[in-house]
Amino acid sequence: MTAILKNEKGMTLMEIMIVLLIIGGSATMFFSKIQNSNNKIKEAVRQFGVLTRDLHSKAKLSNSTYRLVIDMGEGKFHKDKHRYWVESASGSRISSKSSSISEYNKLKLKDDKQPKRDDGFSPDSRLGKPRQLPGGIFFEDIELKHLDKTIDSGVVYIHFRPEGFVDEAAIHLKYDDNLRWTVSIHPLTGKAYISTEYRSLKDISPK
Repeated sequence: MTAILKNEKGMTLMEIMIVLLIIGGSATMFFSKIQNSNNKIKEAVRQFGVLTRDLHSKAKLSNSTYRLVIDMGEGKFHKDKHRYWVESASGSRISSKSSSISEYNKLKLKDDKQPKRDDGFSPDSRLGKPRQLPGGIFFEDIELKHLDKTIDSGVVYIHFRPEGFVDEAAIHLKYDDNLRWTVSIHPLTGKAYISTEYRSLKDISPK
């Protein structure tokens, strides 16, 4: 009877079923983790899309300049500290290199405080408190049309002016080494276009 149920050199039917169950359970957990990660970054990207459209409209209605502030800290190796918030100032402000990027060591603060500046901007009530990206998601880098380099550390400002113009930008988000997204902001409409890959600004700029 024993010789029929089990081969001395093989596995019983029960052992094979257990192995298959373990493999199936591991595969389910793996794909579930990937799906959860994908959902988190989709939500982060969606929030950026909604926020940019709101800032574009709010700037025109209030005759103020709004700016989306993105703090990448000391770069991708400190991705757990990446955060963003919104600031505003009355009237129209022209974007320049000096008004679009700041050295991180001049703005480095503890907790959730924002740096004090004398440029007329102050935290906006809508999103004045810094918000961190969901765990594992970070800003890979940011491109602005009027700058001559890609920015992957420090603080970057994306301006929304009352005339309806917006700093043309490409915000690149990343989750570990697997998922990469690009949020591009249109300079005339403020609308955010989303791509499920890394796309440079020169490839997506309006012609």
